[in-house]
Amino acid sequence: MSSPGILWRKPWGGSNDDAGHLVAIVDYVYNYPHKMVRFALSGEASPEEPRYSNPFPYLSAEQAIALLKQQRGVGTKADPAPELVFLPINVGLPEQPGPAWNWRGGGAVPGDPIWLLAGADGRDYLVGEDKRVYTLHDIPW
Repeated sequence: MSSPGILWRKPWGGSNDDAGHLVAIVDYVYNYPHKMVRFALSGEASPEEPRYSNPFPYLSAEQAIALLKQQRGVGTKADPAPELVFLPINVGLPEQPGPAWNWRGGGAVPGDPIWLLAGADGRDYLVGEDKRVYTLHDIPW
């Protein structure tokens, strides 16, 4: 089983428009096992995009922790802190769906990360953009 990757999403320079909206971003991915950071992508964020004016991340760490407590009755450890991650899953293409084609939890690409939380019960949990709480065993690797 692959481990999640950690994403850093940063504004690109003075990349806000006159209204204060973020208009350009750069994503970097941290490969934990190899202790390497690599450039993932950069791009513009335009008003036509569905999440243009939404905050990033779409759920805050506090919301993710509350969902874990609510859905699983589990608190989080103080260390390690919650991390935004993406999952190396195979969604595939419309003409050739992969094993994770029906996955709706998010985190399939670096620019759409989900929260990884260390549960007080010793298990790792992922909180998807669908606001559901998953374990690593729930992910369609």
